[in-house]
Order: sequence, then C-alpha cells, then structure tokens
Amino acid sequence: MNAWLGNYNGRILRCGSVDREIDQRMDMSALGASIGPLWNATTAIALSSGLVGSIIIWWRCPDARKTLRNTLALLVITLVAATITRGSESEGHLANAGLIHGFLVLVLGATVIRLIGLFFFRVILAVFRVHPPSILEEIVVVIAYFAWAMLQVGSAGVSLGEILTTSAIATAVLAFAMQDTLGNILGGLALQWDHSLKVGDWVRIGDVEGKIVDIKWRAISIETRNWETVIVPNGMMMQNQFMVLGERTGEPRKWRRWVWFSVDYSATPDRVIDLAEGAVRQADIEAVEREPAPSCVLMEIDGCVARYALRYWLSNLANDDPTDSKVRQHVYAALNRESVRLAMPKQHLYLTNRDETYVEQKRGEKLEHRLAAISTVDLFRSLAPDELNMLAHKMDYRPYAQGDMIFKQGDSDHRMYVIASGKAGIYVERDGEEDFFAFSLGAGEVLGESGLMTGEARLATAKAETAIECYVLGKTALAEVLLQRAEIVEEITETLARRNTALQNARAKASGQDGGPEKAHNVRELVEKVRNFIGLDHH
Repeated sequence: MNAWLGNYNGRILRCGSVDREIDQRMDMSALGASIGPLWNATTAIALSSGLVGSIIIWWRCPDARKTLRNTLALLVITLVAATITRGSESEGHLANAGLIHGFLVLVLGATVIRLIGLFFFRVILAVFRVHPPSILEEIVVVIAYFAWAMLQVGSAGVSLGEILTTSAIATAVLAFAMQDTLGNILGGLALQWDHSLKVGDWVRIGDVEGKIVDIKWRAISIETRNWETVIVPNGMMMQNQFMVLGERTGEPRKWRRWVWFSVDYSATPDRVIDLAEGAVRQADIEAVEREPAPSCVLMEIDGCVARYALRYWLSNLANDDPTDSKVRQHVYAALNRESVRLAMPKQHLYLTNRDETYVEQKRGEKLEHRLAAISTVDLFRSLAPDELNMLAHKMDYRPYAQGDMIFKQGDSDHRMYVIASGKAGIYVERDGEEDFFAFSLGAGEVLGESGLMTGEARLATAKAETAIECYVLGKTALAEVLLQRAEIVEEITETLARRNTALQNARAKASGQDGGPEKAHNVRELVEKVRNFIGLDHH
C-alpha cells in the first residue's frame, strides 16, 4: 500500500511539473505571438530609419537635441509598454488591455510624427536654405497629431462625421473661451511670418530691452543684459509699439549710442568737438564702428555749461555700457590733455569788486587782443602804434560759427572785419548756378575792406569755413586816422587794389571772361574813390 501511494504521489508530482512546463511554453508562445505583429521587417526598417534620422538631427541641429532626446525616450518607453500590453491583451491577464494598447499606439504615432517634423523642418528645409518660422513647425506638427488621432478613433469604429461635428462645436467653445491664447498664437505666427521679429533680434518694449532667444506659441522670450529672461505675450507685441534695435534694410547690425558730457565756457565749441571726435576716431575701441564715423554735437547751452553729445555706432549690442565707458575715458583724457575743463556739478558764485582798477584791467585785456589782431594786417602796416591803438579802441568783437554768412554780395555794409582766428571763404555769385569759390582768408587778414574804404556794395559773399573770431571796424574810426595821415592813403589803397584784382579775376573766371581791362580800370580809379568816400578831398 505504502509502495503504491509512493508511486502514485510520484506520478502526481511528475504531472504537476509537466503542467507547469506546458504553461510556460504556452506563455512564451503567446508572448511570441504578441511580439510578432509589432517586431517584423517593416518595424526594423522604420526603427533603422528613425535612428539614422535622429543621428542626423543630433549632429546638424544642436538646438533641437533636448527635444530629440525627450522624444526618443518616450518612443522607447511606448514601444516596450505596447509590447507588454499586447501580450497581456491576448491572454486576458490585464483588464482593459486593448484600451491601454490603443492609447499607447496613439502616443507611439505622435512620437514618430514629432521625429518626422524635426527632420523635415530642421534638416531637409535647411538643405534648401528655407527657414520658416519656428512656430509654423509646431502648428504643422499639432495638425498632424490631430489627424493621427482622428484616424485612430475612426479605426476603432467611431464615425468620423460625428467626431468632426462634435470637434467643431468643441472648437468653437474653446475658441470663445481662449480668445487671449488664440490671439497670442496668431500674433506669434504673424510676427514671424512677415519677418517683423526673429530669434537674435535686439528689441525694446517699454522699459524692457534685450535679445530675443525664442518665439513660441504663447509668448516671446527676451534675455536682458542684466541676466534676466522676460516673457512677453505675442498678443501684447501685436497691440503695442516695439523697437528693433540696430536694424536697417541691407545694412549690418549697428546701433547709435549717445555719450553726454558738459564743458564750461572756457573752450570754444569747435575746439571741444574736434578734440572729442579725434579722441574716438584715433582710438582702437572694440565694438565701435569706424563707418559712419563718430560725431560730436553741441546739444544745449545751459546757464553755466555747454552740453555735448558724442555719438558713435556700436556693433555689439550686448556690450553697450562697457563701450560707453571706454568712449568716455578717451574723451576725458583728450580734453584734459588740452586743459579743457569739464563742467563742475555745482554753481559758482563770483564776488568781484568792480572798482576802477578792475574795469581798467578788463579794458586792457580786450585792447591787447584787438591790437594783436590788427598788428599783423597788411592794410595797416604803415600806421604808427598810437594810430593802431586808436583803431583798437574803436573795434567790436564778433564770433561766427562754421557755415555762418558774414556778408552777402550786393549788401551795403561800410564795415571791415579783421580775422583773429579761423578761416573765411570768398564766393562770387553766378546767375542760376552755385556760387563760385574765389579764395580763402585766414588769421591776420581782413574782409570787406572795399566797402569800408569806397562805400561800394559788397563785391562778393563771405562765409565762415571754420569757426571765426574777428573784430569789426567802422568807417568813422578809420576816417579819424586817415584824416591825420593822408599820406598813407595810397599805401593802403595799393593793398586794397591787389585784393580787388584777385576778386575781379575770380569773377571773370567764374563767368568765363577775361578780366584784364576791368582790373586796370579799377586800379586807376581806386585811390580817388577812397579819398572821396573818406572825405579827404574836403580837408
């Protein structure tokens, strides 16, 4: 009996072992049956193509690597999960396995669409040098997602007509509820499509100034120089004014900067402008463009200072303040080398005892400047020191800026101008044409002497070629000297005749005629004109 039970138990154990082995074989067979439809030659080709495409995207598009990495990770997880759920569905081990498997197939298709979108927009279009807005890529991919989802739902037996009708109603409700979001999406698409903005542009929106680093569905990301990232909704960009910095059609990117400084009145504007412009032009400052050249302008004359702006063109918009600082350093050094004082940030109150000594000192300083100006004039080389001193007392100081009109041809003006510094140009008018340049006069020379000594209308036009400081002498003052020294009239007239000869020759050249006879006639009659106008014939 015991022996029979032992044999019976042995057969039971052997039968149990055989049953477990059969179950295991059945499980493996089911798993193989589930894997078979998923892993075949078509799947292998698709995965190989996806792997090659992913490698190309990774190599050619560094900015898409994060998206690619996440998409591939989701693809692998979805494939493994789909394989497991397929086997569980065939054996009935997992409730709702078919529904879960369908969802995973939906996700799997979405990842494939994403990979295809990356390869098409980032690789294929780039080969043909087509660069559509990045937001267009996202919109196309989303439309493909929607189409894939509709196909999957349709394959499950749901009518596509019902789906589209329901989707249209739902879309209308969502559109009404999400007006701002849709406005941001359409705004972003419009901004990129008409090339109003692109990644890399420097923009100013209100108080925000920075570089665009991304343009997405909802907003634009702007990185400022303060290491901040500002998110601006696309709808706000469409509704408000913004500035794109440093952009001009057909020109390289550069942005004009203004560096302000103030100087007291001890230096003339032309001198300050020359020093400031020369300091920046001659310096090799990084990010400062040589063309257009830096320029300095006098912007304001305040109660106690003259305010200037040095304007230059910046090529690296991210380096604005450091470059401004270097420009200021060069301007500061150039002004200090020439003893030009920057304006003090305070007011000065001068208390002066204006007694006779002070007044006499100021008169003496002014007289010295005038004497220095007329002592080098050829017209007065025959005058004695006391006669020069008499003329100096009668002269008035007058400055002219570059381009100023000193007098015009045909004017009646019985004054002479003695140039102390600067240069003036003499021009002869031509009918219907631009004035003809005759010659230039500099420091120590005179303008308008013919009108002063003969009373004739101006024979030419005088303009300041540079900033000019001059002294004006009237007919009365000169007559006082000549009435006492009538013998020097002819000497002065000879100098005047040479000037008139040069002027007449220039006029003849401007009109294409020979000025010889007219020149001789003027020389003969000039002495009598001077004597009659000054009044020497009546004494």
